[in-house]
Amino acid sequence: MNGNDNYSTGYEYKSRGERTIATFLDSVKLKYNYEPGVLVNDNGYKRIWYPDFGLPKYDVFIEYFGMENDPVYDERTRHKLKTFRNNDIDVISVYPSTLRGDYKEYILNELHQNVSGRMSDLEQTIANYSSHRNPPPMLKFPKYGFCSSKY
Repeated sequence: MNGNDNYSTGYEYKSRGERTIATFLDSVKLKYNYEPGVLVNDNGYKRIWYPDFGLPKYDVFIEYFGMENDPVYDERTRHKLKTFRNNDIDVISVYPSTLRGDYKEYILNELHQNVSGRMSDLEQTIANYSSHRNPPPMLKFPKYGFCSSKY
């Protein structure tokens, strides 16, 4: 992830919601990049999009969608989220209604769920690999014990 690699000090945020999220990320010391460029395939076209926050340690983005109940904006939001999914980009969606609730717990839970899901996938890959490996057969030598057949 590229972009502005610092905490919120000195940034000009585009909305109060973004500032609220940045202040929270700072308070829990989650390092982020503000508006990092991300290459996406959008209906066959390569484009660079700028999600609001990138959490490089976790390879997760936070996108603040500052309007609700606006049909045009809502359609763009759906398109954006679908494009992120199609590009295997993990995004935590935050809305004004999210910020009116326990958004801190929501963001941390979503982050945990994203990271845990990837770890679970990795553990399954390792288990599958281990169960399908064919270790070399062991040969028994009466005087010397066991030895791998590849030696």
